[in-house]
Amino acid sequence: MEVYLDEARLDAVLEPGESLEIGLRRLNARFGTPDRIIVGVKADGVHLLDDQLQEALQRPAASFRCIEVITSPPVPLAMQALREADQALTTVDARRTELAEWLGAGRVQDALNGLTEVLATWQQVHEVVIKSLQLLDFNASELQIEGRRLEAVLETPREQLMQVRDALQLQDYVRLADVLEYEFGEAVNTWHAVIQGLRDAAGGDQGDPRSADRA
Repeated sequence: MEVYLDEARLDAVLEPGESLEIGLRRLNARFGTPDRIIVGVKADGVHLLDDQLQEALQRPAASFRCIEVITSPPVPLAMQALREADQALTTVDARRTELAEWLGAGRVQDALNGLTEVLATWQQVHEVVIKSLQLLDFNASELQIEGRRLEAVLETPREQLMQVRDALQLQDYVRLADVLEYEFGEAVNTWHAVIQGLRDAAGGDQGDPRSADRA
């Protein structure tokens, strides 16, 4: 079995009887460095993703002919994820007023279908922010965004999401349309500010998060 770490071949790294997951943990402990993390795994030339990766991790390492491990510095990885989240947020935000108009025109099911997609994107943005905090080694309880603690800043999108949830539960589509058109823009702006705040705190796209002011 051949094993590569960032295209460099390693000898006698993985034990035939162990699972791929355990083998990768040992590989990372032995050869990994604090300034790089594993971001991808290829097995026999196939880039493993999502469910495929989870299934492969449980298989014996010896069941693969070739394992390729790809690592990356965490800061550029987080910055790229934040940029993509910011772009996705801008794209779906343009649909808010459209969904509100559909609700007003009685196209309730179409609006609800669209809202499901929008809410999924907002959830993904939230997950990117949480993961980026970990990658950048920031303490969420200490980080400040525009002079306010992150936890306090995030109260705005939480409150708006609660209003959306309440309107859906009551099937109050007039109220839902109003929240989407006139109020949820503030929550979207908050997410933009959080994303930009994280990028600024990390020193920009080339920055080192450990040099940021986290007070």
